[in-house]
Amino acid sequence: MTGFDEFKTPYAFVKLYGDRQYGHIEVIIRNIAFSDSIWRSPLVRVTCQIGTSDWGGMTMESQREAPYAWHHGIEGQSSAMTLSELEVSVKVMRRLEKKLDKMRDELGAPETFSEYASRVIIASGVEIAFINDNFGGSYHCKLEDLPHRKPSYYGEKGKLRSDLAGIEADLISRYSRKQKQAA
Repeated sequence: MTGFDEFKTPYAFVKLYGDRQYGHIEVIIRNIAFSDSIWRSPLVRVTCQIGTSDWGGMTMESQREAPYAWHHGIEGQSSAMTLSELEVSVKVMRRLEKKLDKMRDELGAPETFSEYASRVIIASGVEIAFINDNFGGSYHCKLEDLPHRKPSYYGEKGKLRSDLAGIEADLISRYSRKQKQAA
């Protein structure tokens, strides 16, 4: 079985999950920075959510119709990051932001979370992206059993974005009131 700790090059793991009120898409990008231990190396997390809670009978319906709170950032894999891990993280984020700015200049702003996430994956230099499209899918799985893509500007990029768009559509269908009323 191929485990997460066996990859030495940058890779992404995509999953979706949620509860009764909120759904999330999460992309974890590992091996984006060198470290003496994979479990100490900083990672990039790309997330969004959909859904809303009822607050005294008031809801924000727009939050049920499309993913919002798109975000990417660096995080340590341990409970605390050392100064050297923080310094590496800053370099990684600066490099990533520079590439994302270039993409934005060339392609315009992303219109969907799937486009946003695919750009972060590509800008991160990911060599392979594993897609766990099983709602609530865990990290405890055989990587070779998951659909995967080799992202780049051309060729496989469209397939990665298509896979992410499918996950995004699944999330919307689970949480959108308009989708449920139409069914």
